[in-house]
Amino acid sequence: MTQRTIDTRLLTIGALKTEVILHIYLATPSDKGSHSTSQDQISITVSHGIHTPEQAGPYHPNLSPYTKWTRDSCDAIAADVLSQYMLYYDQAVKAGGTPSEAWLVD
Repeated sequence: MTQRTIDTRLLTIGALKTEVILHIYLATPSDKGSHSTSQDQISITVSHGIHTPEQAGPYHPNLSPYTKWTRDSCDAIAADVLSQYMLYYDQAVKAGGTPSEAWLVD
């Protein structure tokens, strides 16, 4: 499999000033002449996880199974990843937490 970057997004988590960098990669079978039935697969990396006072430990977003790339895939992935961050962010704020840059961790 070969992997190449197909998109990079900057995500803003609530009132936090630090932007999370989302890289989206497309992996394709390296031998196009093979009889493999493998589909193109998408993977991600993010610059930060989130660890609010409400969490037992840090969380790094993962990717729902997007196995086939389409023109709309990157928008859907960015929305999915942002919603994962916002789940923990919103829980902490609703519990009385004051948003803090320290919530974003390596």
